[in-house]
Amino acid sequence: MQDFYMSPEPGKFARMSKWGVPALSPTVNYGMGLFEGMSIIARKKGSGYRLSLFHPMLNYERIKFGVDELGLNAPAYPMENHIKTIFQICALNKWNKKIELNGKEISIGRASGEKYARIYVRPVVYSPTNLIGLGAKMDFTIMHALLPFGQYL
Repeated sequence: MQDFYMSPEPGKFARMSKWGVPALSPTVNYGMGLFEGMSIIARKKGSGYRLSLFHPMLNYERIKFGVDELGLNAPAYPMENHIKTIFQICALNKWNKKIELNGKEISIGRASGEKYARIYVRPVVYSPTNLIGLGAKMDFTIMHALLPFGQYL
């Protein structure tokens, strides 16, 4: 696995290789959690290029709906916090500095020289606690993991 930065909760950052969901988390043991999938693509902006997140408001509306429907005890972070966290992860991984034009294709490069069509964004609502038992008080937060990715289909 590549050692990218990720965010175990908005505004906090860690290397993927140094972080993990607790083994007794209700998310691992009972499947109590939810996720969305989003894309970041590189686009031409004026004389340069920039990373653009595709429809984040729709994804976070679905996350909020899921959290409410499942009755998960998760803090409501403002949308801006999620978007800022995602782009901070891109900056920590230096993906915002590796946008290239190859013919008509804009791609995102990595230090290894590999090039990708997009960055996959996986927000996950999970419980960071080590608790077993459905009656236990379970708190949830949202993690953001990003991964450079080729074409999805």
